[in-house]
Amino acid sequence: MIKTYTLLLFVLSTFLLDAQSLDITNQYVFGSSSSDGLAVYPSPNGDGYYLIGASDGNTSFDKSEDSRGGYDVWIVKTDNNFIKEWDRTYGGDQDDYYMNAIVLDDKIIISATSSSNTSGDKTMDLWGWRNIWNICIDLNGDLLWQFQYGGDGGEDDCDIISFSDTSVLMAIQTFSDISGNKTQNRYGARDVWLVEAAISDGHIIQQRNVGSSGADVFPKIVKSSVTNRTFMACISGSGVADFDKTDPGFLNNDIWLTEIDNSLNVVQDKCFGGDNFEEFPRIAIDENNDIIIGSKTRSGISGNKTTERIATYSLGYDCWFVKVNQNFDILWDKSYGGTQNQGVTSIIALSTGQLVVNCTSSSNQDTGNKTSENFGGLDGWLLFLDDNGDDILQASLGGSGTDGVLTIQHPTDPTKLIFSSSSDSPISGNKTVAPKGVTDAWIGVLDYDATAGTLELVESAGISAFPNPSNGEVSIQFKALKEKSTISFVTVDGKVLETVEITEGTSSFTWQTAHKGMVFYTVSGESTQLQGKLVFE
Repeated sequence: MIKTYTLLLFVLSTFLLDAQSLDITNQYVFGSSSSDGLAVYPSPNGDGYYLIGASDGNTSFDKSEDSRGGYDVWIVKTDNNFIKEWDRTYGGDQDDYYMNAIVLDDKIIISATSSSNTSGDKTMDLWGWRNIWNICIDLNGDLLWQFQYGGDGGEDDCDIISFSDTSVLMAIQTFSDISGNKTQNRYGARDVWLVEAAISDGHIIQQRNVGSSGADVFPKIVKSSVTNRTFMACISGSGVADFDKTDPGFLNNDIWLTEIDNSLNVVQDKCFGGDNFEEFPRIAIDENNDIIIGSKTRSGISGNKTTERIATYSLGYDCWFVKVNQNFDILWDKSYGGTQNQGVTSIIALSTGQLVVNCTSSSNQDTGNKTSENFGGLDGWLLFLDDNGDDILQASLGGSGTDGVLTIQHPTDPTKLIFSSSSDSPISGNKTVAPKGVTDAWIGVLDYDATAGTLELVESAGISAFPNPSNGEVSIQFKALKEKSTISFVTVDGKVLETVEITEGTSSFTWQTAHKGMVFYTVSGESTQLQGKLVFE
């Protein structure tokens, strides 16, 4: 049986003292001295997590192997407490960027875009300037097989999903005509190339070029586990109806939604958009088998978009969401954003009927319909929407730098979410762990209760503080430490107020301060990582 996990950029909020706030339990950082980003995949054996992403770092900190050249695929295996067990690096002498992965019962298929010829771990030369390179590893990180997909024009984007018990389906952005192992010419400048490939060795089972005479880009695919119908969203800039596209759309880049049958034919399609640009679509299916599409947009009311533009910055985008049934009839559309710039990064449909939508935002609080903080240049921005697309609550996640968060639902506990972010922020905002390199993987656990349209995040397991809020003195209680550790107190803007060494066996700490406002505290040791938040009035 194939097990897949949807990754999402994610933030979470609650109401504390009549104000929106965010509690994150057990934050961690994984990285090298260079640039790293990792997404979280639960192990199919329930024995921890696979962190899979990209790194251009050499041996340093958590990375035990040098770069093969440029960016490589980097895999870190952890236990259930995110303690590292091993890591592996795969790549050639140029850039090999992780795109997505699928976790199976006994192996993991990782899809990357590769600019490397035969070198390092790569055993095949390119056909174009860049092609798609899939590697398959066992659960111990050892390479089982690799396969390349593309032509002499090049391929530079790929989404991958489970398609059957024996195959995966890739939606690849292609510039190639017949060449390499591509057997059909393009219709326009860029098309989507659908490739069904075998799990056993990566060989191509069937393929089809999908597109129009324009540029059709940024494909995302999803398959309903109930109806087994497959849907793809991309951006089409043709403005005409030809080839596979029967709907001309609305002037500029539109969202082009298609249904794909098991023979990879387009069986229905429709465009969604306004009179300006829509970009970078995302797609999900909810518990009623309705389809939710999200994208960034500059359009106002026009086309089949019924919401005004929110961003006042000339180059700013809003987040636009459209819900349609499986006949592509619009059920609702909604826009969210502040005055600056926003983008949609992922969508997850909860079993409660709610949507968790992850965005990025550089807008300030209380501009447009954004109600959460702005911590830095670009934050993760979470929207919790009900089944009508209305805002239940929202919050930001990040520090003073640039942050974007991928999340999954916890594999065994429906009240938990796990996030990861490629972050360059220091301790600041609601990030309480220090960076190691240029950018690192910032990982944490969010505890929540999504019943009755509300969220309530709980204190980190194993640590508590009283009184909280406090007038200046607080007692922090935790399980007796098994090692020498430190406890640190950091303000929202990243200023370290105090760091104190605490000995093995310690189970409490009393702290006094004249500081007013919010303070994050962290108990850290070689195998200990506990966090919490204090409010001083």
